[in-house]
Amino acid sequence: MGIETLPRPYYRVLGASGLSNLADGIRMAAFPLLAASLTDDAMLVAAVFVAGEAPWVVLGFWAGKLADQVDRRRLISRVTIARTLLLFALAALVLADAASLWLVALAAFVLGGAEVLADSATGTLVPSIVAPDQLERANSRMVAAHIVGNELVGPAIGGLLFAVGASLPLFTNGSLLAVALVLLAGLPLIEPVPPDADPEPARPQALDGIPFVRNNRILRTITWSSSVLAAVDAAWFALLVLFVRDQLGLGPAGFGLSLAVGAVGGLAGAAIADHRPHRPLATVALVVFGSTAISLIALGLTPTLAVTLVTLVTTSAAFAIWNVHMVSTRQRVTPNHLLGRVGATYRTAVVTASMVGALVGGLVADLTSLRGAIVGYGLVLLVAGPLAVAGFSAAARRSTP
Repeated sequence: MGIETLPRPYYRVLGASGLSNLADGIRMAAFPLLAASLTDDAMLVAAVFVAGEAPWVVLGFWAGKLADQVDRRRLISRVTIARTLLLFALAALVLADAASLWLVALAAFVLGGAEVLADSATGTLVPSIVAPDQLERANSRMVAAHIVGNELVGPAIGGLLFAVGASLPLFTNGSLLAVALVLLAGLPLIEPVPPDADPEPARPQALDGIPFVRNNRILRTITWSSSVLAAVDAAWFALLVLFVRDQLGLGPAGFGLSLAVGAVGGLAGAAIADHRPHRPLATVALVVFGSTAISLIALGLTPTLAVTLVTLVTTSAAFAIWNVHMVSTRQRVTPNHLLGRVGATYRTAVVTASMVGALVGGLVADLTSLRGAIVGYGLVLLVAGPLAVAGFSAAARRSTP
């Protein structure tokens, strides 16, 4: 099934997602740089980062409920307008040299909250536009757009624009979101929900996604295994800057180049998932957990530049393959009226695990050693991998007539 078989409305969603991710990548570079220009306190700079991540934990479930109760296209439009106006306002304050650190932190939190709303709604659009058997192919391109915008191109552009003027990346960010809004205007959904299909409970709640995930074996396995992967990824990736500096002796330029190489691996993983979209989830789990575990153990035992780059490429490709298959399966087995809340349950669990993993990763490295901690994270995946494979295999047997 070729790329031309995907419906035209999908490409509007893909284009809007690409622009939004590019805007987010620019913001990911601009906000830390802006914070660092306002204070030398590392904890305060970190607080701006946490302010941008915290909304998933605070608002995730409510955002999922809202995405299931309102017109999702209208929700995305209104949130995008609010994000654009806020970015332009902040850019104007920065241009006037009137922005304080706390104002930047507040803006990061509000923009993060708006992103939670937008992502919760956007995650429901793809299964309403493409056929169920096309989800892996469609989501592989969404993952590639995310990698290009958030990891490969966006941060580099954000840094270059900030070097020209601190307000420039914020103005650019808002402008990209405005174009994305135009692409989504009047988007037709070719698979609307019939009035009598999958009726809502009498009193739908924000946490309705939790029991649905808990009672569905495949969703339960997807959620816990993705959370484990996210925690381990955050635990070692949070240490990468120290590893590159202390073990490899590289400076900021070397660190940035390493991240770019990893992003290329992610694009390769998305292409692999696109080429072979219908792999059994047990096979995906075996490949992803196994390759990531072996890569991390090799990195901890042999801290060379070559092994570091191979590890970044391998783990990024593995996570891209994982995301394509897990998101597609989640969308396929979830009723339309629960897509927002089930997606929010999944994302909240994964983001929370990632935040905890980053904190635990730093603690373990302090108590042991940098290399020892990375080896330990690989061993965790070697233990968790067979459990994930067994869970997916059992779920597949139960679903087979």
